[in-house]
Amino acid sequence: MEGMTIKLEDGKWFLNNKPFEKLSPNEQQCLDNFFANIKHGLEKANARLKNLKSNNYKFKNNENN
Repeated sequence: MEGMTIKLEDGKWFLNNKPFEKLSPNEQQCLDNFFANIKHGLEKANARLKNLKSNNYKFKNNENN
């Protein structure tokens, strides 16, 4: 699905101005894929950040020796 618009209005979520609870199975799958991609990206970014912090800590400790 191209050009998805997701919004929160009055405490309800909408996809292309359609309430989430009224989405077709195809629209639900597109939304699931969309959020899965976001989750995957955040997990990768978090792992990189942890790696950078770990490497920075090791680097600082090596400088002091």
